[in-house]
Order: sequence, then structure tokens, then C-alpha cells
Amino acid sequence: MKRLLGLILLALFSITACSVPSNPPGSGGDNVEETPGVRPTAEGAIEAAQAYLLASNQGNCEGVKNLVTQPDAVDCDVVAELAGTWADSDEELANLKFEAEVVDSAATITTTFSDGEVGKYAFVWTDDNTWLMVVDAEDS
Repeated sequence: MKRLLGLILLALFSITACSVPSNPPGSGGDNVEETPGVRPTAEGAIEAAQAYLLASNQGNCEGVKNLVTQPDAVDCDVVAELAGTWADSDEELANLKFEAEVVDSAATITTTFSDGEVGKYAFVWTDDNTWLMVVDAEDS
């Protein structure tokens, strides 16, 4: 039931995990400017996914907003209401195994929760050299 509420949170944010737009707002699209030594990596995308799940599970609205492409689409009341839906503890989230598929400036992150449910998330590498979860504000 808790996981279902978490999935409802994702639906409210209208996350487009199956396909990443080629040029999402604020992402710089395919023209990724590289800072020496900073590149979009699978490890970085996984860290962003972990940070998102942790912030969401803690009900940390500002943390969630800092990790998505459309922070204005995040409803802080919903984030607070659904705190604790991803896992019973931060430690449980920290122990999840993640897989990342990175293509250019886009990543798809997959994890399996302790109840066997699979989560799939789309991230994009931004001009600020960070990974952000893709959120479609038009549908939220």
C-alpha cells in the first residue's frame, strides 16, 4: 500500500520515465557543455535517483524540487502527505540496488524495491552538470 502511494506521487508529478524528451526545458538538450573532469556518468545518475527517493521518503519538498526538471510542478502538500511511502527507513533506501542506462545526456534508472516492485525513472544531464529527474509540468 505504501508503495502504491509513492507511485501515485510519481503520477501526480507526471514523470515521463519511458521516454526522455530530446530537449527538456533547462537541460541544454543535446548540447551538453562539458566542464573538465565532469561528465554524465551512470554513477552520478544513480546518486541523483537515490537522493530523489530519500528526499521524497523524508517528505523534504525543497529537496525534491532541487532534483527535478520542473520544480514548480511539485506539490509540497503531496510530498509531505506521502512521506515514508518508498521505504520504512533511510537505511532500506540506501541498500537498494540500482541499474543505469546512460545515452548521451539522458539516463534511465531502474531499481527493485524490497517488495519486488520495480521503479523506473528518467533523468537528464543539465547545463549545470547535474542529473535531474524528468517531470512534465504540463500534465501535473
